[in-house]
Amino acid sequence: MSQVEAIKAKVTLADTLHCLGVVNKGRGKCLCPLHSDKTPSFSYKDSGLWYCFVCGVGGDMFELVMKVENLTFKESLSWFNEKFSLGLTNKRYKPDPMKEALKESYENLKVSFLKELKELQIKHRVIMRIPNEFWDWKDYCFAEQAHEQMDTIEEKLKALENVRYSVRA
Repeated sequence: MSQVEAIKAKVTLADTLHCLGVVNKGRGKCLCPLHSDKTPSFSYKDSGLWYCFVCGVGGDMFELVMKVENLTFKESLSWFNEKFSLGLTNKRYKPDPMKEALKESYENLKVSFLKELKELQIKHRVIMRIPNEFWDWKDYCFAEQAHEQMDTIEEKLKALENVRYSVRA
């Protein structure tokens, strides 16, 4: 039995929500833990799936923990193991030095780009918005295979450089 199956066998989505401090408003509705919510917009089923009608996102309990706690999938498994005292064995994850170097490169380039963009906006008196999805590291950082991670990070770096040069022009 895999760790995911072991967690699903012992923990429900309702347990997860309770552990995250989300108060159930009855009939599978609650305030969304992903944004400031005044009326219940978060819906969940006994099947273990959830959806927020305001955020427009959904998933299973692992996705929820990843989003609320800002964790990777592997870190979410550890979170469940720790919070629910499941006693699952967990192999230690050693960060890939190449991936870490690429991530650092990305962060440096991002900071440099944003500074340059701000200066250009002031100089030319224009407002340019870069969609938040462009900066979401999770979207491309945690693929299953290390080589896929590095390929996607490199693609993102190239895309960022292309945007940077087009802004300068």
